[in-house]
Amino acid sequence: MFISDMLTKAELLSRGWTDALIRCFMPAPDDTRPNPKFAKAARMKLYERQRVEKCEALLQFARKKQEAHLRKQSAKRAVETKRAKMQEYLDGLTIEIPFIENDELITRSQRHHYIIWIADDGLPPVERPCVNYIRHCETEYESCLARIAETTGRCDAYIEIKGKVVEAIAEKYDCLAEECEKQLKLSWKRHNEDVV
Repeated sequence: MFISDMLTKAELLSRGWTDALIRCFMPAPDDTRPNPKFAKAARMKLYERQRVEKCEALLQFARKKQEAHLRKQSAKRAVETKRAKMQEYLDGLTIEIPFIENDELITRSQRHHYIIWIADDGLPPVERPCVNYIRHCETEYESCLARIAETTGRCDAYIEIKGKVVEAIAEKYDCLAEECEKQLKLSWKRHNEDVV
């Protein structure tokens, strides 16, 4: 049998098959061949075109294919609903930032982090631990993250929550605005790298 008379799994999927349909109607391939692009990859499963077309002509196949399509559409709508609820939560989220005197803020942040950050000039930079202390200990940031854990859209929601909190800190504390901007840029950069 010529390779042109055979279909790969990818070709079946492009014809509207699903993994479940393949398991049900084509549980075993008609042939296998080495992967032409990757020598160490698993062998390609091949299915006879005639056999595939016979299956596609079956009423039972058409019914199962339609059921799979409806399940997929239903799942897509469910995800959209969950994302809309998440966005509604984020839109209504307000962040309260307390004002703490500078010396007290530095003391609290150092106590919280148990370390002293050393800058190039030998002086301990206070901005980063102060921003982190306020975000984690003086706001609802942690409870917001706990609320979105294990929910659809949590990655985008995380970056939006962090952005709101850090922006609110920058508004309350002018002396921390530059550090807040650095943290936001770094967060967005990491988020965009993870998305790609």
